[in-house]
Amino acid sequence: MNPNELAVILVFVAVLLGLAGYFGWRQVQTLRRLRLQTELPPEDQNYYKHQSWRRLVGCALMILLAALLSGWYLLGFDTQTVALSMRGNSTDTAAACATASDTPRIALAPSFPLFAVPSSARRS
Repeated sequence: MNPNELAVILVFVAVLLGLAGYFGWRQVQTLRRLRLQTELPPEDQNYYKHQSWRRLVGCALMILLAALLSGWYLLGFDTQTVALSMRGNSTDTAAACATASDTPRIALAPSFPLFAVPSSARRS
């Protein structure tokens, strides 16, 4: 893996987690303040409460994206997909055919985001 690529991914994941943490904390503070404010009309309280919950869902999605990005690189799917594409681009048809040991990798790499989303949703 290219060190520059790894640095960019680490910065991107750190920024996503930092923003999600900061804005999530702000929305939790907003929800706590809403409980104490009795002078607001009920319609406004409901509006701000639902807005905060929508924003918290956005923060959870940022955390999920950071987890997917880091999982893609930690599990080594980046090197596996590069190796498979190099073999697929070769002119040797015997080398381009997938072997039995490559079949799980070929099936797992594209489905990683599909399985990671429901499994992370179950934990929360």
